[in-house]
Amino acid sequence: MQPNFFIVPIIFGIGFLSFLMVLVNRRNRGRVVSIFMAFCGLVILYGLLFSVSLIASDESLQIFFFHLMVFVTLFIPPTVLFFIVEYLGYDSWLNRRTISFFLFIPIVAGVLELTDPLHGLFWETVKIISHNGMTYIQETPGVIPLILTTYLYFIMGISMALLFWGIFHIPKQHRRELILVMVALAIPVLVDFLRTFDYNPWPYLYITPYGVMISVILLGVSIINFGFLNAIPAAYSRLFLDVTDAILVFDHKYNLLDLNTMARTLFFPQHDIHTSTSIKDLPEIAQTAILDNDLELALPGKEDTRYYDLRRSEISGKDGYLRSV
Repeated sequence: MQPNFFIVPIIFGIGFLSFLMVLVNRRNRGRVVSIFMAFCGLVILYGLLFSVSLIASDESLQIFFFHLMVFVTLFIPPTVLFFIVEYLGYDSWLNRRTISFFLFIPIVAGVLELTDPLHGLFWETVKIISHNGMTYIQETPGVIPLILTTYLYFIMGISMALLFWGIFHIPKQHRRELILVMVALAIPVLVDFLRTFDYNPWPYLYITPYGVMISVILLGVSIINFGFLNAIPAAYSRLFLDVTDAILVFDHKYNLLDLNTMARTLFFPQHDIHTSTSIKDLPEIAQTAILDNDLELALPGKEDTRYYDLRRSEISGKDGYLRSV
């Protein structure tokens, strides 16, 4: 093996991602977590193969591990798409037909990539070059990698579009973690774009893995600090938006944070809800009933009075102070 300090950030990223896998596995369950684990496994394998391709002393081994790394890379974007579809609650889309459709091109391209030394259809050239005492792999793509890159960018574009949609369909307090995830996914795409179209500021270095590791760190921040994967939009929709009970969420000053479809129909049928909406915008009888924690709310209608059971739940922080109602 030959020393190469460029593998240090990759090894750090692999270790950090392994820690995330353990953390997520302890806290969460379900198919969305299984897909996330598959993504993490692919990225770890990708990073390991890239590292070995840098430090292997034999040139044929370097090229061999480079081919394996590219093969693994082909399956990361589809896995990202599957994860986002599951996370946003479109799990019915993830059937065998859909999965087979999105994996068909990566599988075919992967076979061509692994067998490229036999036919040369994938790369025009793959060679080892030396610079400042270190060796690097320099590849010249053929037509197939350019078509494949366009396809993988298309998949990532769909993923980003779905995330962008999700940002406007989840509670405001959870939007920042989804925005951070969106940024995390955009970074490796941007870095790979620079490499693919010869805008690489370090032309001797295959920079895409470093963009992936930056993405991993941002995902870690979202998971550790913001509880990403804990509040899933699918659960939010099914347990909050779509239930037949009217639910309103206030902060400790009774400013309205969120409300579901039924509450909007009941209290605000004719105008939009603004960020400045508070309990004072409800009918006075509803204000009194909520503040006094009454068990029943009588709302006069056009023809008669309707009676509703009322329940108030208070959420306090560890310091004992009221956080939300």
